[in-house]
Amino acid sequence: MSERAYSINDSGNAATVFTVDASARIVDTHTLAEGNYDWESITASPQHLYIGDIGNNKGTRKRLTIEKLNRESFDHEATLHIRYARNTPSHNVPYAHDYDAEAMVWHDNRLRIFSKSWATRKAHVYEVNTDLLQQELTAVATIEGLPGVITGADWDDGRQHYVVVGYASDPFGNFDTFLAEVSAQFNVLNVWSLPDYDQVEGVCAAADGSYWVTQEATENQPALLFTVHSPTPITKK
Repeated sequence: MSERAYSINDSGNAATVFTVDASARIVDTHTLAEGNYDWESITASPQHLYIGDIGNNKGTRKRLTIEKLNRESFDHEATLHIRYARNTPSHNVPYAHDYDAEAMVWHDNRLRIFSKSWATRKAHVYEVNTDLLQQELTAVATIEGLPGVITGADWDDGRQHYVVVGYASDPFGNFDTFLAEVSAQFNVLNVWSLPDYDQVEGVCAAADGSYWVTQEATENQPALLFTVHSPTPITKK
C-alpha cells in the first residue's frame, strides 16, 4: 500500500470513494454521479482509478461496468461495459455459477478481474482493455487450490505476487475465511486461515509487509478494517 489507499461503498449506499491514509483515517471523499448498482472493487494505475460495478451473486446481470476516473482529480473519464463470453444469465443458478466477481487488480499495465466462482471454486482471470468501452471477456488463466471464493485482491509489489482474500460459506451464515498469496503465474503459494473474521471483502498490500483487510458487516460482526502481520501458513507449495 502506498501513502494512501482507496475504499468504496457496497451496493445500497452512495457511490462514494474514500481516501484513507496510512493511519487508517479517512482524509477525503468523492461521490460519483454515475451511481452504485453493486460496486465491489477498486484498484489504481499510476494515472487512473478503476471501480468495478461487477457484483453478480444471482448471475442475472447481462452487462457489468467499470468506472474509469482520473486518479488526481477524480474526474470521471469513461464507463467500460463488459460481459463474459459463454455466459447466459437466464441459465445461471443464484450463488451456484462462475460469472460473479468482486476482485479487481492493476498489475503489469493490465487490469485484471478474478472471478468469484461459486460453482467450480476455480477462479477465472480476465483482462480488461481499459481503452475499449464495450467488450466481451474470455478467461486468460485459472487459479485452483483455494479453499473458497475470492472476494478481494491486490498486487504485493514487495513480494512480487498477488494477495487474495475470500471465504467458504454455508446457508446458515457461517464463514471459513482465508488470505492467500498467488504467484504472477496464478499458482497458489500460501494460504492462511482468518478464523476471527467473517465476510472479508478487500485486501491491500502495505509497504511495511502487512496486509490491510476490510470486512463487510454481517449479523455476527461489524464492518472492520484490520491488519494481518506475518501469519503462519496453513498450506505451502
